[in-house]
Amino acid sequence: MTFGEFKRHGLIFMWETTKGIKLMDKIAKTFRPILKYWSYLGILVGYAGMIYLLYYLFGAFVQPTPQPVVSPVIPGLRIPGSQITVPLVEGILAILALLIIHEGGHGVISRVHNIKVKSAGVGLLAILPFAFVKPDESQLRNAPILHRLSMYAAGPWANITTAALAAVAMIFLVTPALFGAFDLTGLEIVGTTEGYPAELAGITEGDILIAIDSVATSNYEEFSNTMASKVPGDTVAFQLEDRTIEITATQNPNNPEMAHFGFSYQPEMEPTKWYSGMLLRFSKFLNWFFILSIGIGLFNLLPIPILDGGKMLHDGLFGIIKNKKRASKIFMYLSFFSIALLIGAILLPFIA
Repeated sequence: MTFGEFKRHGLIFMWETTKGIKLMDKIAKTFRPILKYWSYLGILVGYAGMIYLLYYLFGAFVQPTPQPVVSPVIPGLRIPGSQITVPLVEGILAILALLIIHEGGHGVISRVHNIKVKSAGVGLLAILPFAFVKPDESQLRNAPILHRLSMYAAGPWANITTAALAAVAMIFLVTPALFGAFDLTGLEIVGTTEGYPAELAGITEGDILIAIDSVATSNYEEFSNTMASKVPGDTVAFQLEDRTIEITATQNPNNPEMAHFGFSYQPEMEPTKWYSGMLLRFSKFLNWFFILSIGIGLFNLLPIPILDGGKMLHDGLFGIIKNKKRASKIFMYLSFFSIALLIGAILLPFIA
């Protein structure tokens, strides 16, 4: 199976191969001491993330918002409940990269703990991409609980770790390079929220914001500080390319003490270097890689049986509770509760 084997099961298309396993072995062997402790830290991060997610989803019922707290992300399409569209090329590349990192994390940590990896691959569930690593099930079953838990947590933990590295690269390397490769000329409005001040005042997608209260958007730091200083009830003069509009801020739905106008934007910039375009595309890739890596990494920590979090919950409960029947019941109840929270958080904005 060195070069791979294509399989189809209904709407599931998979390419399974043994390619990449030698690379996992090499990484595991070279960095075993570091990766071992990194994987143990991932267990703590995994359970902490699981608790946070349940708290976050439960909050959708305590304080409902007009926007869904969980939305599918498909490159090229607008995220439901927001004004943000995931760019097609950068979005696809980011998803492919984070999937490889996620499953590579599982595979490498399996080898760190001497659990054999039988194969790996990628596939499509209809139009949704996925990746997988198949460890030897008998070896995994008989491995110490810490090894199993660290292997399950390794995928999400790898996503979160690389997201942090991407953020550092963006802040300290790419963003300074962008300022040297572009001149900021304004902010392009890419969407407005229905019923909020910007939309009611007549601001539309494609408008270019030049200044607010005479503070030019080209001086982005001063502009950001001015925006952050506004509170609900403040009236702000929005200077666009062809008109000036006064808008009164309302309360931010996530923080009532902060001003909210209900619009999203992206920089309108003029390139000054030959590499400006490539650098901009790379910055978009890093931005979406960070966002999607955090989102998918955390989502996989939900205590649902098919996800990494469900496997961590299962083995954790059976490791602590010696009565297997009781452990099985608790696992089932927590799984159903998590699934209900997830479905409810998705549907609540549409039925509330």
